[in-house]
Amino acid sequence: MTGALLHQPTIPDVVKVILIIALQLATSSVGSMSIARSAYLVRTPLKRSFYNELADYSDSDGDEGKRS
Repeated sequence: MTGALLHQPTIPDVVKVILIIALQLATSSVGSMSIARSAYLVRTPLKRSFYNELADYSDSDGDEGKRS
């Protein structure tokens, strides 16, 4: 729809694109909150995780820059 708006911009198309973007932003946040709430209500165990970007490049010997 946004490609068509860029090709032939008209007032009704601008209104449609603005409405589509607003609805997408509103519904995505509501959906993610409902998924998180349902996971909390059924007491899903939470996994605490993190990503270490430097772990791939360092060894326990202290050699940095080499991949295992």
